[in-house]
Amino acid sequence: MTAGRPVGNIAGMAMTSPAIGQAPRRGRRDQRSFLLQRAQPAMTGLIDGSLSTLAPIFAVAFATHQPHDAFLAGLATAIGAGVSMAFSDPSGHMKT
Repeated sequence: MTAGRPVGNIAGMAMTSPAIGQAPRRGRRDQRSFLLQRAQPAMTGLIDGSLSTLAPIFAVAFATHQPHDAFLAGLATAIGAGVSMAFSDPSGHMKT
């Protein structure tokens, strides 16, 4: 069984095996497509959301040096993020 050589014959059709350790071309394309269409935007959104949520908390904590004020900033940021996500829900649950 050498990679790329016939490994069987069914009704006169030779079957070949791909090289060991290599996925078929279509599988690699599907995997790349998934990464570019789903995983990359999700990671970008996660990073963007984390920065836009954490930045005000750290800014208030640095400016005031008061943990309570930083907590209130974090609470306000979390509520704002929740409202924003509710209005941008693609499934339409919030539509009347």
